[in-house]
Amino acid sequence: MIEGADSLMSGCLVRVQSHQDFVLNWRETLRLRGIWINSRNESDRFWAWECKNILFPRDPRIPKPSDLIPGLPDNLVETEIWPRIRRSFENVGRDPDSEVKLRGIMRNIRALHGTCRKWRFLVDISKSWAAMRILEYELCPIDRFWRTQYSPFFFHKYMRNLPPIDTFSTDRIERLVLWFKCWYDMTKEDREICLQLYDDRHDKLGRLEEWVKQRDFWSNGW
Repeated sequence: MIEGADSLMSGCLVRVQSHQDFVLNWRETLRLRGIWINSRNESDRFWAWECKNILFPRDPRIPKPSDLIPGLPDNLVETEIWPRIRRSFENVGRDPDSEVKLRGIMRNIRALHGTCRKWRFLVDISKSWAAMRILEYELCPIDRFWRTQYSPFFFHKYMRNLPPIDTFSTDRIERLVLWFKCWYDMTKEDREICLQLYDDRHDKLGRLEEWVKQRDFWSNGW
């Protein structure tokens, strides 16, 4: 009887250890991928702000990019105004059937993305644009009528499950879908480990805390 209990206990410990190794390895994969994407995003940012490659001078025929909001310094807009806009995009609420609100958020995201090169860059590296990319990718094979009908429902699903880690928003769509599926299947404990990747120097509104609080309100929890 004791030998059987010892065998069962050792088997449980092996499974727990293998699960911990899986989570830590997955976290390390995310970390290394995030470093690479961050370096690429910095290059894209330089192009959006300067209209030139880091290694080459700007072509004089290409006009300099306009300000995010004419009359206001870009650093003020990026640190004070954009975080509030971004948070309004992420506040999808508790009711997945509130189509009017969700369609309005999706429409505003697309509109801001098409405003100018600088706004496009800021939206590109946001969680809300990641949700839009997954939405268009996964609903692409479906006919236009069903895409129109069910887009808000799926957008709500992606936004509530994607954490506010913007690093991976510009990753290849196949990898981005994989990240989302991994987050979707994770337990609360696994998510807490991977959320250590969260770092947003412009986050003065507590996006992470707001995301966790919203999830606590949903009936299916994590």
